[in-house]
Order: sequence, then C-alpha cells, then structure tokens
Amino acid sequence: MELFSLVFDNGHVQHWLNGKKIVEFDAWTKDWFSLKNSGKWTMAPEYGLSETGYISLQDHGSKVWFRNMIIKELPNKKKSQKVQLFNGKDLSNWINYGKELWYVDNGTIVCENGPEKGYGYLGTRDYYKNFDLSLKFMQETDGNSGVFFRSTCEGTTISGWQCEVAPMGNHTGSIYESYGRGWLIQNTPDKEKMLKKVGEWNDMRIKVVGNEVTTWLNGVQMIHLIDDKIGQANGRICLQIHDNGGIKVRYKDLVLTRL
Repeated sequence: MELFSLVFDNGHVQHWLNGKKIVEFDAWTKDWFSLKNSGKWTMAPEYGLSETGYISLQDHGSKVWFRNMIIKELPNKKKSQKVQLFNGKDLSNWINYGKELWYVDNGTIVCENGPEKGYGYLGTRDYYKNFDLSLKFMQETDGNSGVFFRSTCEGTTISGWQCEVAPMGNHTGSIYESYGRGWLIQNTPDKEKMLKKVGEWNDMRIKVVGNEVTTWLNGVQMIHLIDDKIGQANGRICLQIHDNGGIKVRYKDLVLTRL
C-alpha cells in the first residue's frame, strides 16, 4: 500500500509519495503553458486550465484499490486580485479563434471582419470563473459583437454565454447562450436607446459570481440573472465578432477583479 499526497495550493503543486516529494511545479505560468503546448496536450487546448472541478480516480486497465481519502480545501489567495486583461500594446495572453481580424491600434483592441466574413473570437489564455469585469467599447460601424464568459472554443464553435454588444435595439447588455437555449434574458429597447452612445465610447460592466450574472451599461444596471447552468461552468473570457461583414468594434480598459 502506497501513501500518496497531492497539494494544489492556488496553482503551486506538490506530489508526495511515501513521504518523499517527487514532483513540484507552478501551474499556469509561461513555462507551464510552453510545456503543455509542446506535448500531447497540444490537441486539448482546454486541458488543465480550470481552477475548480471534480476529483477523479483513474486506472489503466488493471485493478487498483484506494482507501483513506481525505480532502482539505485550502483558502483562495486570488480573491480580490486585479487583472489587466489587455496591456494596451499587444495581444499577448490572448488566443485568436478563426480568421477574422484582431489587432491593436492606438491602445485599443480592434475586431474587424476579414475576407471570409465569418465568426471569430479573441479569448483569454486563462480561465476566469467568479469576477467583476469593466471595459469600454465603441462600435465604429453598426456591427454585432459581444463579451463571452465561462466559455470554451473549438475553432469558431464556442460554448458559453455572451453579454451582447449589438446595433441599437438588439439588446446590448443582455445574456445569450451560444448553444441550446438562446436568449436567457433581454433588456428593453427603450432602456438601451436611453443609455447607449452611438459612435462613442461606452462603459460596460459584467459581474459573474456563482450562478448570478449582472450587467451594467454606462453605470445603469441592464439585467440580473440567476441560472444554475452558468453556475456549474468555467472557462475563458472571449470577445466576439459576428459574421456577414462590415463590422468594426474597439475595446479598451479591460480590467478584471477576481471574486
């Protein structure tokens, strides 16, 4: 019978076997991502990113016995940590899904349709589950964009939830599910028309804690949603560009606080 101990302390990992430490590393560092993307997990981009989840036992075809399993939950040291998602200079720590155009211009992230005029996403390298995100957006054309959260991508197929950034009257600040249920909650066109600034910078805030989502547009609450399916999920934050062409939207000042 072997004595096994695994310590996962806010990303710092230690593996002990019979009182001897055999592995130690830090998850989600630059070196960690480099190693992950150089081996067999290259084809599994979502592998190892979630900070929460199930604990599973595994075998490789032979009998194995487990006993005396004890779990102690460690305190979350990342609460209230502020993260600057965009450094104003380049798209490091972001991933481009698709062939649409994402680039930096004058300290802003620009999303613009390419020749294929398809869907595209720009996703954070890291996962963010509970957070309070503030950002600014400006639609240079009357195009459809949005901010996805707790989302995963396979190419341009996304699974998750979107806080809408859309032409006037199309529910900016409302929540859309990318698969299955569609619109989960919508604000009224009159409220959007009263608050949204056309061709100017707008302030958006998205707060996601457990199964609750709240959004604000220019300081006014747009929606509040309680949804258990959202509460069970985890994933990236992704900016979206819609298909059909003619879209150009800018984002800046993306600041997230972990909760």
